[in-house]
Amino acid sequence: MNLKLNKPAVENATQSAVIHIGAGSIGLLVGQVSPETGVWEVVEVLSRPVPLAADIFEHGYIRPTTMDACTDALRTFLASISETVGEGALPGRVHATNILAEASNEDVFLNRVSITCGMEVATLDDGEMTRLVYFISQRLFETKVKLLGAQTAVCHVGPGNTRILYFEDGKIQSYFSYRLGGFRIAGALVSERGEHSKLELIDGTMRGTLESIVNDCGEGVQSFVALGVEIQLVASKIGEKKSGLMEIKTSQLGKFLKEIESNDLDELVRRFRMDYHSAEAL
Repeated sequence: MNLKLNKPAVENATQSAVIHIGAGSIGLLVGQVSPETGVWEVVEVLSRPVPLAADIFEHGYIRPTTMDACTDALRTFLASISETVGEGALPGRVHATNILAEASNEDVFLNRVSITCGMEVATLDDGEMTRLVYFISQRLFETKVKLLGAQTAVCHVGPGNTRILYFEDGKIQSYFSYRLGGFRIAGALVSERGEHSKLELIDGTMRGTLESIVNDCGEGVQSFVALGVEIQLVASKIGEKKSGLMEIKTSQLGKFLKEIESNDLDELVRRFRMDYHSAEAL
């Protein structure tokens, strides 16, 4: 699936592109900034699903077919940049998800991508991912400080890892990272069989990590903020909007999880109008 958003170019605007190889898709974003206002606007967005995380957490390596899909997507993106905004907008490097480090053939994949696009591939490390979550948290405190308690935990569940930043009065006090993520859990459940429900299997797989999270964060947390694509999707279905934030009660979330547990991927794709890899993460 390709998603495309075009805006008319601003005269005398400077345009630049960013390519990101993510856990479930490859994305291209072209932006432009006006010399007069200094404000960036999105000119074009392209996205194509690629099952990198599913490969890594199920097989331990990236399959040749997935590599082909990645290089095909990159060729399409580069051609699009050249045709629509000119080669001057080409990024100097391609940014890639940090879960690539867990693939046994990471070097082969990165080399093939680099040869295909003629650019360096920079893998985001854990520190860079944490900084991104921190910057998002800071913007949240700047605009929604009155809605948050003095002690706030900000949690981001990624494809392979969960990060929690603990704040007091808007200032970071501690940071925790756990090997717990949507695709990592999915990969662990591939070989599971038996009479247990999917939710029971997930609960058993992550129970130890959840206990660590409670012990690390303590019981004084007044506000728990969740970031991420999947939780945003869920919030749009069952959450209540309050001053720009979506609030979800745990009872609502539990009911929703039981409701979608019996849905297969085809049903989730139709119901939420998403691609298969996003549905798998959900």
